[in-house]
Amino acid sequence: MTAYLTGLIALFLTLSLHAKELLVVTEEWPPYNYKKNDLITGYSTEIVRNVLEKANINYTIRLYPWARAYDLALKNENVLIYTIVRTPERESLFQWLGPILPGKKFYLYKLKHRKDISLTTIDDAKNFKTAIMRDDVTHQFLNARGFEDEKHLDLSVSEEINIKKLFNDRVDLIIGNEESLPIRIKNLQLDFSKVEPAIFMFEHGYYMALSAQTDERLFNQLNNAMKQVFTPKFQQTLAEKYQVKLLFPTSEN
Repeated sequence: MTAYLTGLIALFLTLSLHAKELLVVTEEWPPYNYKKNDLITGYSTEIVRNVLEKANINYTIRLYPWARAYDLALKNENVLIYTIVRTPERESLFQWLGPILPGKKFYLYKLKHRKDISLTTIDDAKNFKTAIMRDDVTHQFLNARGFEDEKHLDLSVSEEINIKKLFNDRVDLIIGNEESLPIRIKNLQLDFSKVEPAIFMFEHGYYMALSAQTDERLFNQLNNAMKQVFTPKFQQTLAEKYQVKLLFPTSEN
């Protein structure tokens, strides 16, 4: 009888996990996550969808400005956020799954005709105004190094706004990676050849992350599903489809 009741309780708990709908949040960031023909797609999005479907989890994906997506994942249970950098400062704030994307190099970019901008160190950028997206990892990175909002940083809700400000000479610098920034600029019908890196910032890998308040059993369920889904062949197929460079080993450990 005890074993029977234990089994019933375990079944009930498993079914209750499946019944809960997970809110999945991300930002517009091609080629990793973006909307095309009213469908949220991209390299990272396909990974997330496949993992959730393998785990048999009900979910809804929403695109938000990064600051809102981050805030939702930070403050609510049953929220999954991607494509997110894992840093020591964020480590205890989420339950981490991945990495799903290898390290990407981020640079401060300037317009080529701005010969007055010459950076030897990151701190040199304090002499200029940098457009940056609120609450993303680059914002946190520069704040930690003494860059002040408004004084050094021009905050916005999207990278597209930042790019337009750069091309209209309203700011001096923007931040981007070498894979995504050309796509963003092209999508705005602007010319990527007019910009160049001013200085290297950092390189980080990217993850999926569950809100800290979410049931740990759901994390384990997703982690097991990811181990089954995220094979070298699957990675390579997506990388070719979305023209993403895979720099981490594609061997299973």
